[in-house]
Amino acid sequence: MTTNLIKKIQNIIIQNIGIGSESGMIAYYGLTSKSELQYRDIIVFNLYRELKNEYFVTRECNKCDLAVLDKQTGKPILLIEFKVCIMLIYTNYQQLKSMLIQ
Repeated sequence: MTTNLIKKIQNIIIQNIGIGSESGMIAYYGLTSKSELQYRDIIVFNLYRELKNEYFVTRECNKCDLAVLDKQTGKPILLIEFKVCIMLIYTNYQQLKSMLIQ
């Protein structure tokens, strides 16, 4: 696997769900759902768009959330399992309540 492929994947993850991402959708998923599934779908779709001419990109392959497959052989060259950990620290309940109820 080339360094170029890893860099492409890294950039897609950073652009779509990384710290500093402009998407309010990421925060919404994190607060309202088992977000690793939504994150996986965002990443898989964007990887597919970027890599479709070189690789197959799929979800739920070999019991992993995401797989990049060799287009010639169909064998996995990269398997990714998503795990999400969210930590919320609020010291002021009223402030939290006002942020959520708008």
